[in-house]
Amino acid sequence: MATLLLSKLRKHRVVDGSAVLGYAFAHDGRGGLGTSGWEAVSELVESTVLEQRDASQALRRVERRLEHLSSEGMDDAAVGHAQADVDQARTALDDARRSKKSILASLFTSACSLLSAHEASSAASGAPLHHEWRRVVLGRTLALGRLYATEFSLQTVEIVVEGNDVAENVRDLVFPPLRQVQTWVGG
Repeated sequence: MATLLLSKLRKHRVVDGSAVLGYAFAHDGRGGLGTSGWEAVSELVESTVLEQRDASQALRRVERRLEHLSSEGMDDAAVGHAQADVDQARTALDDARRSKKSILASLFTSACSLLSAHEASSAASGAPLHHEWRRVVLGRTLALGRLYATEFSLQTVEIVVEGNDVAENVRDLVFPPLRQVQTWVGG
């Protein structure tokens, strides 16, 4: 139910994707990453990827319409209106691409930062690591990375994560498996 609500709130631009990731990967108690938290994160990534695909298809549609109107020798007003539609569709596609890049980079940055903070707090307090929780966070993050491996630049995401002072051992857990996937799929 929470996933559906978040999806609707995002659709109507009441909540943005970074807020969903901020809640899910909050450092205080790891409470956001229950089942509904991971469903929300998965839905966010999937819907962001689909929004970009939809925007790309919409651009192709209006470009074909403009081409058709131009080849038919339609009046300047119709062609001008179609050109405005193409410009608007290009802007929408650029916005969707930026949103997708931002969400995917934030996903990996947030997950790696949370894992790194968890390790640091466990080491400082002498408390044992919660291995099951850690495996779930790592596994689900890697699963999303594998599922959408062709949708993002791993090299760019690695640079962003490295810039956020994430522990090297956490980066070593996340990025080598994703590099193998991207090599395999040709990303």
